[in-house]
Amino acid sequence: MSAVWVACRAAVRRRRLQTVVVGVVVGMAALTLVFALGLLSASHRPFEQAFAAAHGAHLTATYDPTTVTDARLRATRTTAGVTAAAGPYHTATLPRPMSGARTRLPEGTVLVGRASPGGPVDTLTLRAGRWARSAGEVVVGADAGRDAVGQTLTGQGLPTLTVVGVASSATGTASAWVTPAQVAAYPTTGVQMLYRFADAGDATALQADLARVRAGLPSGALLGSENYLAVRQDFQKQFDQILPFVTVFGALAAVVALIIILNVVSGAVVAGVRTIGVMKAIGFTPVQSTAVYVGMVAIPAVVGCLVGDAVGSVLGTLAVRTLGADLGLPALPAVDASTDLLAGVTVLAAVVGTALVPSLRAGRLPAARAISPLAGARAGRFRRVQRFLAARSLPTPVGLGLSLPFARPARTALTLVTVVLGALTVTLSTGLHDSVTRITSAMNGDALPIVVQSGDLTRAQVEARLRALPGTAALAGSTHFPAHLVGIAAEMHIVAYRGDSAVVYRSLLSRGRWFAGADEVVVSEAFLRVRHHRLGDTLQLTGGGRRVPVRIVGTVFDADSNGITVGWATATALGGEPAQAGGAVHAPRGSGEPLEYSIALAPGTDPDTYQASLRRAFGSALTPVSPAGADSAPVFDGLFLAFTVLLCVSAALGVLNTAVLDTRERARDLGILKSIGMTPRQVVAMVVVSMGALGAIGGLLGIPLGVLSHHRVLALTGDLIETGMPAHFVTVYRPVLLVLLCLAGPVIGVLGALLPAARAGRMSTAPVLRSE
Repeated sequence: MSAVWVACRAAVRRRRLQTVVVGVVVGMAALTLVFALGLLSASHRPFEQAFAAAHGAHLTATYDPTTVTDARLRATRTTAGVTAAAGPYHTATLPRPMSGARTRLPEGTVLVGRASPGGPVDTLTLRAGRWARSAGEVVVGADAGRDAVGQTLTGQGLPTLTVVGVASSATGTASAWVTPAQVAAYPTTGVQMLYRFADAGDATALQADLARVRAGLPSGALLGSENYLAVRQDFQKQFDQILPFVTVFGALAAVVALIIILNVVSGAVVAGVRTIGVMKAIGFTPVQSTAVYVGMVAIPAVVGCLVGDAVGSVLGTLAVRTLGADLGLPALPAVDASTDLLAGVTVLAAVVGTALVPSLRAGRLPAARAISPLAGARAGRFRRVQRFLAARSLPTPVGLGLSLPFARPARTALTLVTVVLGALTVTLSTGLHDSVTRITSAMNGDALPIVVQSGDLTRAQVEARLRALPGTAALAGSTHFPAHLVGIAAEMHIVAYRGDSAVVYRSLLSRGRWFAGADEVVVSEAFLRVRHHRLGDTLQLTGGGRRVPVRIVGTVFDADSNGITVGWATATALGGEPAQAGGAVHAPRGSGEPLEYSIALAPGTDPDTYQASLRRAFGSALTPVSPAGADSAPVFDGLFLAFTVLLCVSAALGVLNTAVLDTRERARDLGILKSIGMTPRQVVAMVVVSMGALGAIGGLLGIPLGVLSHHRVLALTGDLIETGMPAHFVTVYRPVLLVLLCLAGPVIGVLGALLPAARAGRMSTAPVLRSE
């Protein structure tokens, strides 16, 4: 086999451009495949590993300190099935919000007294700063951001707190932590115990664990509990949002790579017919001849696959750890080596299988036919098309360029498919970018979210001041409070709106309409899917000792299966208090006055100028809120941009390979044309026109396929995260955008043709004709 190896190496050196093209496109395919498989694997196994490393709490139980003593709670550590426990930690609930320059602890924030971030259960990860050591110090959750350290938080009638650290909990056991002595300065609202169990695989097992823990405690001691399953589900949903996109782009990259490889090898066989004849004449068997052409592709493919595997593994690990950090998990493990191996073997197997198809032709080709001077000459269809276009009075470079693709129909078809996939990718990624932008905007009601600490102002006065600001088009206030549905044990997450909520949040509506009265509600799409309800069904809401029948009139884009949106009148009916002077209506008892607002700006209003007006109107009482989804939008945009560039570069390389093969095969024709007066500029124009026309056709075919793929990917994502997908998020392709997208195909074709066109234009005539 040494002769085969020598011939392979010679082929690789002789066809340097094709070698680079194969290595690059295979590397890109391996990169995307490793990245996709890494995310798929990370959505399951690494969460369990990271959760165990953080000693995450399977169950967080809050007890009534007036009913059970700390000593009784410590005794629950020895309950059968408990493998580890931490606590008791005394907790307090902020009766009013506390705000700093850029950080805010809202009303209802749970403060937990802990002496250190470590412990047998729920080891906290310090993201910045240090742990609280003395009174007046607080460690806030990771949502506050690293720049929260050093800020001073104040609240009406509350002790001032200085942020000394930022930490995260794998199970979200608290929003902020202080020293045990500091928490005693607030009215104690509960005592927290954290447990890990031997059997905590599902909700049934956790219910049994909780029953054993509370069996030896007084009746009414348990105020509430929360398990880790919701965190695991949130982690899964983080990946479910990305996986459809990555899977589609990964499949496109693999298809483009295989098409280019098929094109490269078949082109090499056609261009090297005489070389095949010479090899066979000196003793190469059909198997050896086939092996030479497979090896010519396998060598750069192995190098590209190794590089792509390494880069994909690094990027996959970074993505997994970023998403894990958002959920408070410690550093997740890197993408498993078995994933790299699986991706590499899959890509190489596909490459070899694809290269084998045209390589078998080289093995079957008889030596006498291959070595013939007329081997591979097939100009009949090509000449007929040339004569037809010449009769149309087109400029010579245009007529010749348009006929060039007909010389090799099979190669042209493969190149056309490559361009179609490139245009499809540009169309798909552009649509996905616009959809993610609309989703992010709609999650905030297409508005500016803020929080105002009212102080001595009534809500009516705050809202009057907001509406008076130039640029305010609509205003919606909101508050959150718990309630229940008759017959369902789980607590519902109620959001009550006042003001112009129907205007501000209309883009979030999936089906039906917005509520119009106290007896109507809008629920999350996930609520309907999980609880098997339909529009028009009647629910019985209970809260504040009252029961209110409500009818479902619409659904919103929301993955919370317990999410219900109501009007202020419904909130008042569930235990609200009468209006105070000035027309302000209080929220339900225990929820406090809502200070959260979403402001829809009038068309043409500059957001920065408007926010400056807000700061002048409210001063330090104003706390801007980071838009929902603002952190994830750059992640999606980065993925879309990266995959689009990778696939468009691959498509352009495919066009480049075709243009190189065409110009090399037509070297004699080009020499004759230049000898009779065709200028180098006309030669360049001819090659560019041939690939540009192919790109234009590919663009027209790729755009509708890209639009269809966009719709299917969004529908699949909506099903995976159980939110559905409102039409507003799907219908993003405007006529002007579609016209601009039509340029994607020609641009790919022209960019891929420029280098070989320039080389053809510089080609010397005499050497080419002498070789003939």
